[in-house]
Amino acid sequence: MGKDVYDLLVGHEVGHALYTPADGWHNSEVTIPGVPRAYINVVEDIRIEKLIQRTYPGLVGCFKRGYNVLNNQDFFGIKDKDVNSMFIGDRINLKAKLRDLIDVPFYDNERAVVNQCFAVETWEDVIEACRALYEFVEDNQD
Repeated sequence: MGKDVYDLLVGHEVGHALYTPADGWHNSEVTIPGVPRAYINVVEDIRIEKLIQRTYPGLVGCFKRGYNVLNNQDFFGIKDKDVNSMFIGDRINLKAKLRDLIDVPFYDNERAVVNQCFAVETWEDVIEACRALYEFVEDNQD
């Protein structure tokens, strides 16, 4: 898939290695019971990608170009899907990864939790954002 995708994927995993606390990840079922690991992964990905690009600014372009390649290859499987109707966690993940490559709508009632997810800086922020996302989903299942 090319150098940029390679650098993106390696940078992403190095971000986890450097910034995702092993104890936090492994204990997340105790820390935030009931919250699906998928929520934690989406929100933690936002944080680690932000941090790794700050630490290694040369990766910023690789991430942008790499996600562009993945998007063009329909890596996320959204080519024939209505993004508006997707689950909020999936929309957050798509926006975090594809940034300005995609228009992802968020409804007014989702804005606070979406902003909280995108503002994470610490593992504790991730835990709080995941709690908020879980509560939002539970409260809005209809």
